[in-house]
Amino acid sequence: MDFLCYGIENSDLVDALAYVDEYSENDEIKAKKMVEEEMKNFEMRDYLVKYKECYKEREVGGFVAMNLNTRSPSTPYEALSLSNTHKIILEHLETQKLNLELSNTYSDLAWKKHITSLESYEKSLDHNLNQLEKSTEDLHKSRKIHQSQVKSELKNLEEEFKVLVGKNASIYKKLQEKKEILQQLKNNST
Repeated sequence: MDFLCYGIENSDLVDALAYVDEYSENDEIKAKKMVEEEMKNFEMRDYLVKYKECYKEREVGGFVAMNLNTRSPSTPYEALSLSNTHKIILEHLETQKLNLELSNTYSDLAWKKHITSLESYEKSLDHNLNQLEKSTEDLHKSRKIHQSQVKSELKNLEEEFKVLVGKNASIYKKLQEKKEILQQLKNNST
């Protein structure tokens, strides 16, 4: 497996790209001319195809198969490229090994802890649900009791209203009688 960054000739010589803090208009024109000249001589490559070729993964037992070239390099650049590639592959394998060891060591504990926290959360939800149901039931009971009390008070008030209406009718009747007697007395006195 050859990584894209090492597939470019003399990539090991480039550490960083230079930049200029301040530049004049003349410097910009010169730089554009240099870029245009370089583009004329530049061979266009399809880096995406190279990228796809470099990173095709073949699954073998859960691991990505890696191409460890054992042929002897023909150029110093190829030797450096192979060396870097092998270093990356070994580091990747070491990371996978460490991940497996950590998974074997801690995965059971992590799942047990996660399940314990879920069970605790479930108990908390059950408790909250029971409290809510109890408070709802208490509210319904208090409303029922209040309705019963109001119903009896309403009945008492209706009875009292009937009695008072009866008293008012009897007082009105007596008043009418008194008015008639008074009217008769006035008529008799005249």
